[in-house]
Amino acid sequence: MRKIRVPPREIAQRLGACLTGNRLTPAWILVDGWRGSSDRVNDNDAILERAREVLAPAGVVVGMAKDGPSALRAAEALRPDVIVLDISMPPMTGFEVAAKLRQSGSTAALLFLTAQPDEDFVIKARALGAIGYVVKPRLVSDLMHAVSEAHAGRGFVSPLR
Repeated sequence: MRKIRVPPREIAQRLGACLTGNRLTPAWILVDGWRGSSDRVNDNDAILERAREVLAPAGVVVGMAKDGPSALRAAEALRPDVIVLDISMPPMTGFEVAAKLRQSGSTAALLFLTAQPDEDFVIKARALGAIGYVVKPRLVSDLMHAVSEAHAGRGFVSPLR
């Protein structure tokens, strides 16, 4: 019988994690979109990059997307542990993406990173299966903690005021 050697990175990718040194670490996808003017696109890129920097010490960002359809494709292909979504994304909202992820059977922990400090949005996010909710002004102080909690199966919500 011939043995087939599967490279460690391929195994890690199949498990929805990435290899760092000799250990598997959590993997996540960041999704941030904006339905506004083109100057907000640059802000969007800056937020994605800042979120990636904040999360880098604790795991690996396996994908980044700027819209709902890209997020769904990335989630299916990469199978991350945690997916960080914005609410305001073209052409579908983060809420619509969350619903489609759950309908497709995704077991990734869902976390919203959004500019909406609104209790009604938190309630809707939780109803769609989100375990965390971070407001963008608290990205640096809350995102790492929220993702760690989500990865452990515990909820986190940023202070909304």
